[in-house]
Amino acid sequence: MRHTISVIALMFAAAAVLGCRSQEEKVEGSAGDLEPAAAHLDKAKKESKEAFRATRDYAFQQRAEFVEKMKNDLLEIEKDLRQLAAKVKNTSGPAKADARKKLAAAQEKWAVAKQRLEMAQRATEASWEDVKARCEASFVDLKSSVEQAHQRLKLKVER
Repeated sequence: MRHTISVIALMFAAAAVLGCRSQEEKVEGSAGDLEPAAAHLDKAKKESKEAFRATRDYAFQQRAEFVEKMKNDLLEIEKDLRQLAAKVKNTSGPAKADARKKLAAAQEKWAVAKQRLEMAQRATEASWEDVKARCEASFVDLKSSVEQAHQRLKLKVER
């Protein structure tokens, strides 16, 4: 994402440099005619739009890599949740009820992350950045919830 933003910024800077020639300056055209600076500015705007589209296309092409990484992360977290469930099952007393709540919360967040990942798989080029951001946020939330479940269970088991 940082790379994409840097590329976009570079493209806009290049367009600004090309487009900031004075009105009096003329650029020689292909037929030997003199082209006004305004026409050159239009050409620079068109090129910057094309560069922006190319950058957006590149980011969208990264979708497959992103989805594959998130699938793997989701599988690892699912394994972790199964291990936590086994530990909760072996816990007794009031610790078990509390651990169950934390585990249930983590499992719900896992389901949300899975839905967001499915949305990412179906995302269009136009919706990609928004869907990607939501998917990343749900994974951060899920990882935090799983960590809290681990911490809570660890504290209860040690006592």
